[in-house]
Amino acid sequence: MTEDRPTPDEACEGVDSYKYGLSEKLPGYALADVKTLGREGVVQRYLARKIHYAFGLADNGPGDTRCQATTQGASHLERGRNFMTMLEGLGGLPAGSTVDYVAGATHSADEMAFSAEGMEKVCICPNSAGKTC
Repeated sequence: MTEDRPTPDEACEGVDSYKYGLSEKLPGYALADVKTLGREGVVQRYLARKIHYAFGLADNGPGDTRCQATTQGASHLERGRNFMTMLEGLGGLPAGSTVDYVAGATHSADEMAFSAEGMEKVCICPNSAGKTC
């Protein structure tokens, strides 16, 4: 959401281009919002939303290894932590939002979704005979 990167790389071009940032090369569906609201407006709208973040504490794989990604962190987990730090710099976690760090989880949708933290967020309670939380 900002042009700053935790691990700057002066030789790397496009660190703030879509999908790594908001300055250019945005997909068609996002262009009207950016033209109407500007970067600041898009960021403020995002910050006004209730979002549940979850990070696997064993998600230490590099994932995307392009320089644009590595300026955000060396692994998925590091990028997530750096994103949280960036949010703090923008005024903190949006109201009503949560952050969970899931022990033992890697970059696996099943591990995240079926963790206690994941199930709590989507209101799937074990042993509840189909009832919601």
